[in-house]
Amino acid sequence: MLKLPPLSASIDTLTDEQAGWLDRYRDGRRFTPDRCVTCHVERTADAPAYNRGSFNWWADDEHTEVAEYECPCIDQYVLWRAFSWAGVPLSYQRLSWSDYIGGDENAVEKVLRWVEDYDYNMKTGIGMILHGNSGSGKTFMSTLTIKSMVARGFNCFFVPSHELINVYMNSWRDPVVREWFERRVRETDLLVIDDLGKESNQVAGKDGKAVAMDSFQVPKRALDSILRYRIGEARPTIITTNTVPGSDAFDQKYSPELEVVMSGANSIINMETDLGNFHSEHRFRKERENLSRIIRPILVY
Repeated sequence: MLKLPPLSASIDTLTDEQAGWLDRYRDGRRFTPDRCVTCHVERTADAPAYNRGSFNWWADDEHTEVAEYECPCIDQYVLWRAFSWAGVPLSYQRLSWSDYIGGDENAVEKVLRWVEDYDYNMKTGIGMILHGNSGSGKTFMSTLTIKSMVARGFNCFFVPSHELINVYMNSWRDPVVREWFERRVRETDLLVIDDLGKESNQVAGKDGKAVAMDSFQVPKRALDSILRYRIGEARPTIITTNTVPGSDAFDQKYSPELEVVMSGANSIINMETDLGNFHSEHRFRKERENLSRIIRPILVY
């Protein structure tokens, strides 16, 4: 029976305060040390903690042979909590760099160079703008980058743009949300804003009724406020979007000034490609894994 690599010492367990926030906002009690996120073994009086479960997974990076692994349930739990605190969805927690297939390898190399040069980028506040068509792997790249930084001990946060705008709005009238917004969005070491341009055009007003955001330019205000603050504090931000910065479509929704702010402290990486489609290739691999009864563990890289 094979074993996964040991957990990196730089992966911190959550503080009591962080655990409280996670339990409140992201269903942090979904899994426990006695209810494993990977092998799904539930430990009771009849199944004590030293009885570990197992799972089938690939024995090689080429995904050609399947082997049985002993499940490091506690390590998997610690990783799940750490990545969930960073906002990474569970399905992306189980992916690694070797899972990027069907996309632009040049884009991969550029993102990996950013990760390799993380010390300089994190100190100077240099982020990335990943733009391209749907299915090109932008969210994949951004979540893998966040996982790499969490594994190095950084405090990171991944948030879809529509959630970011809603939190920004709610922070105006809720001091608890305002504190969360300040600490998780403005102050985090690395922020990822996913799918910029997909925000809903309505939010809930004070009376609970839908209000058009364009009436007070909420997306532009929110992004301008967040990005200017983070650039000023040399805190890097990664943005994924289907809309090309500087294009007419971008300028109509936001403004040329915001594009200048975004581009000033970010490397712009074009992931638009005709070489294939990340999602379709990944679905094909998932079908193969289902036939082989593969259970993916949570992975760091």
